[in-house]
Amino acid sequence: MEVKINNGVATIPVADPAKSRAFYSSLFGPRRRVWARVAWRDKGDLWRIEDVSRLRFVRAPANPRRAVELSLEVPNSSAAWRAALSRGGRGMTPPGMAPWGRRGFSALDPDRFVVEATEPERPALARRRAS
Repeated sequence: MEVKINNGVATIPVADPAKSRAFYSSLFGPRRRVWARVAWRDKGDLWRIEDVSRLRFVRAPANPRRAVELSLEVPNSSAAWRAALSRGGRGMTPPGMAPWGRRGFSALDPDRFVVEATEPERPALARRRAS
């Protein structure tokens, strides 16, 4: 089974749907914007999912050809990092400032999908870029 997007809902195959729901809900809350990038080997698509409640996790066997990346906007990357690690995630890059000026981190979720989390752009930085 592969990731499917239908009517703005992403159906994502995972080993334990309840664990995945708990992981994302506790980290990012039900109203955080989500972008789901899904790639199979050298192919990829980008979908914008409006909030975490639009992610549907279903039980499915592992598929080694499938790679999923979820990019999320979080209010506090340090708090989300701690929550990710406490809910079974594995840290990849700890919270820090990216070269493009947004603070964030990357981790693996319990199904070993990549989670890229960034904080919203700060107004002062956005004003500097605009001028």
